[in-house]
Amino acid sequence: MFALLVTNVSAETITLVVDSPDPLPFSATDQSGSFEVYAQVTTEVGESLSAVIGQGVRVELQEANQGVRFTDAVEPMDHLYVFDGEGGFAGEIKGTHDETADGAEFLFSGSSTLIDGVGLLRVNFEVSGGTVGTFHVNIVEDTRYTNLTDDTFADLDYSTIGGTITVLPEPSTLALLLVAGLPLLIWRQRSA
Repeated sequence: MFALLVTNVSAETITLVVDSPDPLPFSATDQSGSFEVYAQVTTEVGESLSAVIGQGVRVELQEANQGVRFTDAVEPMDHLYVFDGEGGFAGEIKGTHDETADGAEFLFSGSSTLIDGVGLLRVNFEVSGGTVGTFHVNIVEDTRYTNLTDDTFADLDYSTIGGTITVLPEPSTLALLLVAGLPLLIWRQRSA
């Protein structure tokens, strides 16, 4: 006697990605920018893509209250939105220092095919004047907030890749750092 075990293994791989914006130059005044979250979807040859009826994405700014804050969560513009023209997107900014952004939508009828590069969320942000540095944006990996629901009402598995918001120092500061670091570099080479 033998038993045959059959499992439904999806050949589809989904990665949710924060599409980091280009670095911003230093500014003494406030400036703004945006980034998007999109899905990278790969399948094996001949496999079909998932049909989705709901999605939710939460992103968090790791370095809260340090000169960068989220201002708005809206439908993507640079990536085709997963439910383009289908329903009503709901976006919200949360947190004591506006460091959390949520976006979600659920279709009441029909479904949309989850294709590679499809957009899920656009987050607008503001950088306070004089702020420099790299600020990390992470996708929250908790299905209460970040999820893709297929047409059988099951949550699809996914992985995530975070991104950054980078504000470059002004050129004179960078030059000063290079000049100050040059003697240290020379000393280190001589002692090696």
